[in-house]
Amino acid sequence: MAIPTKAQWAGLKSGAGIEKSAWWKPADAAVGPALGKLDTAKAAWKSKKDLDNVRNYLGALSKVHEAFEKFLKKKDLSAAGPLKTQIEGWINEVATKHEKLKAKVPALKAENKKELEDILTTF
Repeated sequence: MAIPTKAQWAGLKSGAGIEKSAWWKPADAAVGPALGKLDTAKAAWKSKKDLDNVRNYLGALSKVHEAFEKFLKKKDLSAAGPLKTQIEGWINEVATKHEKLKAKVPALKAENKKELEDILTTF
């Protein structure tokens, strides 16, 4: 199971029969945008693995975690089939990914420091 993209989230809501229900909107309001930002941050991280991109990616993961938690707290998902179990699994994946990325930060900080020192020594 992988954390869904914004487009996949829309498909999952549709499959669960909750996409157009106004009853779900307050809980769902933050999930789609958070997943969209996660998609963008992940793409930036994949293109350039630097300190700025890892920070953005970590922040986006945190926002997705918060959005999923809010979604679970706001609504009883018993009528939405396997969606609750999926969301709980994604929350765990987000936490795991967050920890793995946090472990990379010290090395990226050291790399960033070295780059800055190299730039300063050229002057």
